[in-house]
Amino acid sequence: MKKIGIVLAALVIATFMVGTAAAMNQINQPDQEQYFTEKSAAQGTGFFDISKKIVDKDIAVVVEESISGFTGLNGTFAIQSKEILNESVNISDPKDPDYRHTKSIDFQAGEGGSMTGFEKYASPAFHGGTGAKVKEIFDVIAMQKQETTTIKTTSAICQRQSLNFDTQTQFTGTWGTQAEWKKICKKEILHEQVFTGDFQVTKNLIFEEHVTKPCLKDDC
Repeated sequence: MKKIGIVLAALVIATFMVGTAAAMNQINQPDQEQYFTEKSAAQGTGFFDISKKIVDKDIAVVVEESISGFTGLNGTFAIQSKEILNESVNISDPKDPDYRHTKSIDFQAGEGGSMTGFEKYASPAFHGGTGAKVKEIFDVIAMQKQETTTIKTTSAICQRQSLNFDTQTQFTGTWGTQAEWKKICKKEILHEQVFTGDFQVTKNLIFEEHVTKPCLKDDC
């Protein structure tokens, strides 16, 4: 993948960090722990269609993705992806998430080419997660992107649940994100950005919340 340019045409950094001492109920690890990983790479010309859906109610992880396009005459497309869903993480280690996805895309359309898609990451409150969600959308004729998303839900008491979306994107076309975090009668965070044209964007969205129980100094 080509490097994101040193001089940014547009630079956007968005960070949400919220911690509360007694907010989330602890999610217990499943009795029968399961593990899923996907690693892939593709490069070429022509038509492409990528889609996935991951729903793990035991650890409050929901992921959806769809990418489709056509390189057009003399266009190119390359993607590298590594994805891990792990129900046997270290609950005391914030750097050991239940879900991690790292991805890079390099797309340059030729005559008649384009690429559209979306991806959505959520930790549903109904299943014990934070309730935060992030959606990315795009419709482009050129894109270079490096992205990492992690979701941490099975955390020890006084540790944090989190959703972390971190992306560096250079594109020609339309690209944007929609982020939401709601708690009835307590909190509402809505964050939406859409860019059309030639842009370079750096964005990091972080949602964090402590697992239930007042933290004593000896505990944390």
